[in-house]
Amino acid sequence: MVGLIAMLLGLVPSSLLVLSYSEELSRVEREAAGLPINEAWHEILKNLQGHRIQGVESLSIRPDAGKELAATRQHTHRAIQQLTALLDGRFDHAHIEAAKALGAQLDLLGADLQALPPSLVRDIVQLRKRRAELWAMMGRLTAAPSATTEASAAPPTVDRSVRRVISIGLL
Repeated sequence: MVGLIAMLLGLVPSSLLVLSYSEELSRVEREAAGLPINEAWHEILKNLQGHRIQGVESLSIRPDAGKELAATRQHTHRAIQQLTALLDGRFDHAHIEAAKALGAQLDLLGADLQALPPSLVRDIVQLRKRRAELWAMMGRLTAAPSATTEASAAPPTVDRSVRRVISIGLL
């Protein structure tokens, strides 16, 4: 009788330990199954960030970056296709449609960037250079001592207004 009680006292904690280990293993299996999907999303986000940087550079400081956009877009599409293949059968159809919609939005963005006329890109670059020249001129004007008292009596709001117009990109 004492042996039976001792066996039961040992069996209960052992069975709870086995249940705990089986739950832990199932959690690890679910995490391992989700890792490729997580890596695919990371690849997509990295490519989208690169696409964003190249798009901005192509419109401002480095017009030749527009040539790299197509390759980055294709790489992103491949990553989206890999993601949809990984999602197929594991998640509901809404996740797959969201990934496909992301690819469609990327195509629209690429078409918009390619539709910009090259003269617009040149104009943007020239406007930014002109803005830099105006800022330098304003800096020289504010740093130079005024020769008359009328110039020093000018309201400071004029300077702030001009800076505001330049900062929002009108000049």
